Amino acid sequence: MRKIDIEDFKNIVIIIQGNDYKGNDTNIGALTLSIEDREFMIDISQTYTTKLEDGNTSILCEFEDEIDRETFDECPFNITNEDLKSPNLNASLHIMNDIEDFVINSTTLTFNSNELIEIKINTDE
Repeated sequence: MRKIDIEDFKNIVIIIQGNDYKGNDTNIGALTLSIEDREFMIDISQTYTTKLEDGNTSILCEFEDEIDRETFDECPFNITNEDLKSPNLNASLHIMNDIEDFVINSTTLTFNSNELIEIKINTDE
């Protein structure tokens, strides 16, 4: 099983309900992926918000180029590609926002290989 590296990640796209948001309504921090004793943490560097024709909002999040090993000093960074496809994957995204009814419809990880993996996000505030 091949471990995932930071160079593998391209971005994450989050689709949220509604489109009455401005880019500064939401601050998205680190993404944490974990399963059993394996984990990977990565910071979000930049976000771009787009209102969609279906009435929802797309938030494209770019990742930092390097792992912040000082901040995530206890993370083993040992998630595998197979782990990302597991129904037991736990994914959390640190989201701070001023939106009362913030609901995530979908979340898709994009890799530099152009592989797309839809993941279910557990949010923390």
